[in-house]
Amino acid sequence: MSRASDAALEERLGRSRAPFARLRDRWRARRLDESAWDELEETLLAADVGLATTGALVEDVREAARRAGVQDADDLGPLLEARSRVGSTTAATDRSPPSPGRPACGCSSA
Repeated sequence: MSRASDAALEERLGRSRAPFARLRDRWRARRLDESAWDELEETLLAADVGLATTGALVEDVREAARRAGVQDADDLGPLLEARSRVGSTTAATDRSPPSPGRPACGCSSA
């Protein structure tokens, strides 16, 4: 790779990472509530993760947080990182529509 390619890649990665850095700042010392889950979903969509992948990722992280007894939004980072690494191999090819009766956003339909 050339230095120009490396610089362009770093710039694009920086733009993708910026929403997550802002999210971590907003999550500091905050209880995990529906608003925090909404912010996570909005951040993933803003980072162009895609609807299906965002829904699956939020659902997986939410379930992992429930099982682990996580109550603070600031503690979601490691769960999100672990789940995003596991799903990264299929995320790029997952273009399946959401399940019938389930919103694409992964949020509650009620």
